[in-house]
Amino acid sequence: MQIDWVQTLDNRRWLEIETYKIENTVVAKAFQNISDRLTPEQREEVILSSERSSNDPNLQGLLIAGGAMTAAKASDFGVYLMASTALGSLTNVLGITLQFAIYMGISQAIAIAIGPIGWLALLGGLAATLNQPNWQRLTLAVIYVAIIRHDLVEKRVT
Repeated sequence: MQIDWVQTLDNRRWLEIETYKIENTVVAKAFQNISDRLTPEQREEVILSSERSSNDPNLQGLLIAGGAMTAAKASDFGVYLMASTALGSLTNVLGITLQFAIYMGISQAIAIAIGPIGWLALLGGLAATLNQPNWQRLTLAVIYVAIIRHDLVEKRVT
């Protein structure tokens, strides 16, 4: 990778350098090599693409689940009828017979999922999702700052 280890060691022995500093040097050099191969336009595009990244967490799955729960709740008995019909059709195709307790279990699971417990679980998932940082954007920001710092250190040395 053509790292100047003499400069990194700074008259110290390898055992005296913290592991994270060696790792940081390798990562900084790797990204510097990548950055050096990019044209100024490509560098600008990398910066702009990191700025265009969405700040919003991915809520698509939670919105779909909430919509399905709302539709199931609005259908009243329809969701139970659909589940029983689907299970009955499946058992007919497979040529087996299920006990009545299985149908009751499915009905109970639906009741829990679209009832208060399901809504609390959905709100808990929403709260957990909204409380998370945008890791993709954070990673790009850390890499960008590391490249800038590395450029500044190289300019001071030369």
